Parts: sequence; structure tokens; C-alpha cells
Amino acid sequence: MKSLEIFIIAAAAVVLTIVTGANTTTTVSVSNERRPGLASSPIYVTCYEGLGQQPPQTILPGHEVPFQLKTPADGLGCFCVGRFSELDEMGKPRYYIYDSRHGSSNYGGYGNCESSVVCPVKANDTSFYGWNQGKREWDIIMPKIWLP
Repeated sequence: MKSLEIFIIAAAAVVLTIVTGANTTTTVSVSNERRPGLASSPIYVTCYEGLGQQPPQTILPGHEVPFQLKTPADGLGCFCVGRFSELDEMGKPRYYIYDSRHGSSNYGGYGNCESSVVCPVKANDTSFYGWNQGKREWDIIMPKIWLP
């Protein structure tokens, strides 16, 4: 009987650790600063939390959309991808505008949001940019293009 009680207490401790683990909340605030009137004026952002995907968002020129992201305790992290094309096709550039797993932009995810609760990102007619609090300026986010 004692071993069963110890097992139940240990299992409860593991569940409590997983539930209250490293969940952190970040807001990625994406604004579309493209010129209205262009055929492809909207931008498209999709965010992923662990193995789940939030519904893709279309952001019209002059609008800003906040994405609330909770980093799961399972270590899978969360990330957001921005695109200028509605269809996510091979050969089209993807901009990894936020990635909780890789703290630097050399992976492609914008990484200067680690010490901030709100990560500002903007898109203009040519690219996506992330606010660099240390330099107090916008850094370009380089696209990733996956070829077949």
C-alpha cells in the first residue's frame, strides 16, 4: 500500500511540474505598413504553439494584430511565420518573425524579444522587420525560401 501512495504522490508531482512548468506568454504584435492599393497588400501570419497551429491571420494595410503565444513546457516552443503570399508554397519566401526556441535571428526567427513581453514586428513593401530594443532600431528579418 505504501508503494502505491508514493507512486500516486510522485505522479501528481510530475503532472504539477508539467502544468506549471516553463509556460511563458509573449505577445507578437504584427503591423502591416504596406502601401494600400497594391494587388498583394495584405500580409499573412501563422503562429504555432508546440504541435498546435493558431488560425492564420490576414492583416490588411494600416492594421496591427497581436498574437498571444504561450511557450509550452514540453520544449517544443512556439514560432510565427509571415508571408506576402496567401498560399504557403514551395519557393515562396517565409519570414520567421518569432521563434521562442532560437534566440537569434541567424536561424531566421527574430530573436530580440527574449527580455520583452511584447515583440513588435512590421511589414512594409519589401520585407518584415523586428524591433531591436538594444540598438533602438528596426532590424530586417531575412526570408527563408524552401526549394523542392
